[in-house]
Amino acid sequence: MLHLPAVSLFLAQCIIVCLILIIFHGFAFLHDLFLEALTEKQQTEDVAVDTIRQYEYAYKRSISEELGKTDITTISGTDLQKYTLNLVKTTELTKSAFLEYKGVLNLTFDYAIRKEIITTNPVATINNKKYYKSCKQKASSPKDNILSDEEIKLVVENV
Repeated sequence: MLHLPAVSLFLAQCIIVCLILIIFHGFAFLHDLFLEALTEKQQTEDVAVDTIRQYEYAYKRSISEELGKTDITTISGTDLQKYTLNLVKTTELTKSAFLEYKGVLNLTFDYAIRKEIITTNPVATINNKKYYKSCKQKASSPKDNILSDEEIKLVVENV
C-alpha cells in the first residue's frame, strides 16, 4: 500500500472535491485551483515539505476567503491590482511576504493557463515596485546595529 504524507493525502482529497465542483458547476475557484496547483507542484517537482507549507501559509496570510471563492475566469488584472494595494496598505506585509503572495498567485494562475481555464495571467499587471513602498520595512538585525571601527572612533572622540 502506498503511504502518502498527511499533507499529500489532504491535498489529494481537496483536488477530488475541486474537480467534482468544476465538472458539475463549471466554476474554477481560486482556492480550489491553488490546491490543485500545489499538489501538481508537489508531485512533479522535487519540492520540500517546508516549501509546500510555506505556500500554504502565504495563501492563508494573503488571500481572503472572498477572493478564494472567486471564479478565476472573472478575475482581471485591475481586480488584482486593487486587491494587492488594499492588502499591502491594511496588513504589515514585508517585501518578502509580498513576493510570497505573488508566488501563490503565479502558481495558481499559471496552473489555470496550463489547464486551459484562462488564457492570460493577470498577475503580470502587478508591478512590484509600485507596492514595495507600502510594504513594511524589515526590522534591522542585531548585526546591522554593530558599529564599525571608524564609527566607534567618532563616538569616542565626541564623548
